[in-house]
Amino acid sequence: MKGVQHYSKCATRLEGRGDDPPSRAYADALVEVVKRTGIEAVWHSAVSQKCRALFPSRVFPNVHPKASLKAFHYLVDRVHSIGRPIMSWYGLNHCVGLVEEHPDWRLVPMQGGDIHHVNPDDPELKIYCCINTPYGEMLPEFCREMIRDVGFDGIWFDGSTWAIKNNAVPCCLCEHCRRKFRDDTGHPLPKKPDFDSPVFRQWVNWRYECLMRVWKACVDAATAERPDAVVCFNNYRRWRDVGWHTAIPMRRFGWNAIMAGELDIQSLHGDFQMKMHRAYECKYPPESWMALCDHWMLWAPDVEAEPILQAAASCAGGGGVMSMGTGADGRIVAPLLKQIEETAAPLMPFVDGEPVEYAAVWVSQQTQDFYCRMRPLDGFRAWHGANDLCNSVHLQTSVIFDDHVSEGLLARYPVVLAGNAACMSRRQAGQLMSYVEAGGTLVLCSDAGTHDEMGKPWSRPPLDRWLGIRSRKQGQAFATLDITDRALAAAGGRYISMQVRHPVPEIESSIRPLARLRSWVFGQYGEFTGYDPSGLPAGAWAVRRGSGHVLYIAPDIFLAHCAAPTPRLRGFFLSLLTRFRKPEITLEGPASVVMNTRRKADGSWFSILHNAPGNSHRYPLQWGAGDRLPVRDLVIRFGPHTVKSAVSGLTGKRFRVAGRGRSVHIPEVDRVEVVCFTLKQEK
Repeated sequence: MKGVQHYSKCATRLEGRGDDPPSRAYADALVEVVKRTGIEAVWHSAVSQKCRALFPSRVFPNVHPKASLKAFHYLVDRVHSIGRPIMSWYGLNHCVGLVEEHPDWRLVPMQGGDIHHVNPDDPELKIYCCINTPYGEMLPEFCREMIRDVGFDGIWFDGSTWAIKNNAVPCCLCEHCRRKFRDDTGHPLPKKPDFDSPVFRQWVNWRYECLMRVWKACVDAATAERPDAVVCFNNYRRWRDVGWHTAIPMRRFGWNAIMAGELDIQSLHGDFQMKMHRAYECKYPPESWMALCDHWMLWAPDVEAEPILQAAASCAGGGGVMSMGTGADGRIVAPLLKQIEETAAPLMPFVDGEPVEYAAVWVSQQTQDFYCRMRPLDGFRAWHGANDLCNSVHLQTSVIFDDHVSEGLLARYPVVLAGNAACMSRRQAGQLMSYVEAGGTLVLCSDAGTHDEMGKPWSRPPLDRWLGIRSRKQGQAFATLDITDRALAAAGGRYISMQVRHPVPEIESSIRPLARLRSWVFGQYGEFTGYDPSGLPAGAWAVRRGSGHVLYIAPDIFLAHCAAPTPRLRGFFLSLLTRFRKPEITLEGPASVVMNTRRKADGSWFSILHNAPGNSHRYPLQWGAGDRLPVRDLVIRFGPHTVKSAVSGLTGKRFRVAGRGRSVHIPEVDRVEVVCFTLKQEK
């Protein structure tokens, strides 16, 4: 819309909702807050919290008794008059008006196994509507109404799952789903979780296709009304203990949409969430929502500013934007909103851009679904651990999904961190081998590649012969790597102990281990004096294949780092990885500083340096009140490139370039700094 900033360009985004049509007083107060604080975009809602239409909809029945287009037009016009876009909130799995009209369209949750029990007579369930009923065809038309008739600039889909109860209880077993599943697959729909059943596993994947059909239809409907309309989806596939339950997949989309999420008041999760959301390859940079509260005290006025500002910096570093919720009236935290705008706005020009790639973290849906099964948190811990381990030693990271691997879209990444990607198709194994033979570096841990893509154990894993593994047996509770390679031992110490699941492999005699493995139980490490590790099984090794290398580490070091980060593991990992693949850019500085480097369209580079106190502590990190201490005397080092000049993207201050253009000295970083580089053109 002319004169209104596009939502995707806004550095700050403020949530608002309502159970009634917006009053003039509400609209005027909202505009007052926005003007006073500088907030750049807002949400309201065209529906109540149970998704009853608050305007006279021609698509959904049983609208609010005071439904009014006039009220919304006043709100939208007032917000547009100050150049701000306004989005409509909508809970995608809610539609109380349709459920009242058609009780058989209600979601019917699956029960059994480890799924949280739900009382089928709970009145709360009467608001959930199944997407395989005609609701799935009506919702895109309702999106058109919200854009065309009400005047919203886009839709922010909350509750965008096919589940209930904090999205941990999967749906749906209604008659419409039963018919569709039988029509699509020829099988009866499973009644309860049973991962031993191929049909149940098929149902897990079938649900993804059903939900994505509706998501895509909503995007197409909104952009058909207005090509610049924005649709955001709240991706509940995140830190909480949900995975396949949500029916939200992890795959490449390429849609004209925004992949969104929530930080769960975990200030420093923004870095990983943004990278995971960017892997969906949507048109616009991602975002993640942060509640403006301390320890879930909604909505108190005494909110600590620092965790919120840390979250904004973390999101920007990862390549996205933080949105936020304040409750009913933003005036109560107006000073904080102004601080957020002052922190986020200068970072907005540096949110987008292509990462200067080094390590790609394989975030594997099939492994989380069929190996972690009812413990999806294990998957997130390992992925966070891989990202944070790289951050703590200042190596660049991105995220890739199963289809990136299946389609062989790996060449741009010098390193792939597959970690414990236990579920792997034969095609994916072949693509990884081709990637390594073409010069890539692959890191595998634990049970990587031992199951197929549906979670069935391979009788002979496709990668094992290539890795030099003859056989495996399950280890005990604790694993200690005895580092036998001198350079690695010098970098991190001789011993690294972890309490993680691990195999004890038998390998080809021609392979020289970099570390030996002792598998032990609590309090029984064993004899130490005069100990010769040569009789122990291999714990880590590297094999050259073609022009590249594959590295195997028996314990899952990424899961271990998430649970108990140590300087020893950081030193070992940095020395190991950079031995086989040198990074183009790295940082000398404390582990608490996260560096993300991206390229602009003109070829120039910039690094966002985020001083993230607590970054080296264990997850889940809920860092609240505390001191932020500036860090000093950082040095950014370049590999094959020469720097002509380096300036602050925030202040314009020039930084000293030394070492014949291979190093840049940063005197101090308080919370966040952006360093913009002019590189010498290579001949």
